[in-house]
Amino acid sequence: MSSLAIKKYEREIFIDLKNKIPKQLTEQQEILLKSIKEKSIKIENKNNEIIKNADIAKNYSSKQKSISSWRTVKPSIKPKNLSQDEVNKNLITGLLNKLAPNNFESISKKILNILIKNNNLINHCVNDIFTKAAYQPIYCPYYVKLLLLFSENNYDIDNLISDMCEKFTNIINSSTKNIDDKETYDEFCASNKIKQFKIGYSQFMGELYKKRMIDFEIIEIFIDELIQNLNICYNANKNDLNIENNIGSLCKLTRTCYEKNKDILKDKTKYQKIYDLDLSKKLKFRLLDILELV
Repeated sequence: MSSLAIKKYEREIFIDLKNKIPKQLTEQQEILLKSIKEKSIKIENKNNEIIKNADIAKNYSSKQKSISSWRTVKPSIKPKNLSQDEVNKNLITGLLNKLAPNNFESISKKILNILIKNNNLINHCVNDIFTKAAYQPIYCPYYVKLLLLFSENNYDIDNLISDMCEKFTNIINSSTKNIDDKETYDEFCASNKIKQFKIGYSQFMGELYKKRMIDFEIIEIFIDELIQNLNICYNANKNDLNIENNIGSLCKLTRTCYEKNKDILKDKTKYQKIYDLDLSKKLKFRLLDILELV
């Protein structure tokens, strides 16, 4: 094996090298040094700019989080000192608001669980269902399905449904303020809301009949009431808004029940007499759709 040779340098050698380095830089060396300094300055400025932008972004992000967190913690106004019944009523109302085809099973179970522990809330629940069904007719079949579920679980709701049927008779005979040029937007919205409520309630009654929760004789009474009120309004004022409301309710009720019992149109003359009145084309088309069902 060969040993590694180690060469030693004396201090004098380095001093001698230092003395040999020129004290003045050449022109080329100065240009190179200047270029290095300029690049160094540019790099430093760029780094400072990056740091500055990062700080701005960080501050912006923290502000956004602050705004976001402020929005998510908006105070909710809830009444204090509620009784347990009132808390449960609010729970039922909240669950009914969420009721939809894809969550019917889970929502209905939660409502039943509340009612099992609080039997006295069945009245509130049924009344709430009728109101929501009138304003959300698209979900009428599911509200009826929920009522059927109550019945299957031995809740006596027949009297409650009878009360709701009587309420519908009062709704039919109630009057709605007519539209005029001086009507405000709020008044227009209110009258339109009443119209939609009547039509929605009519559909719900039809859905109840389809599931045999009310008798056909009751539906016939509703139809006669609607036609009678319609004629009274027409004889008093041909432009009465209640005429349109009653025709809308009549058509919705008839069409819904026709799917279950076609005898609802066995006496077409009732509808034909209304069609022959001096009505707008829109209302005549609605009646024509019913007359053409047979």
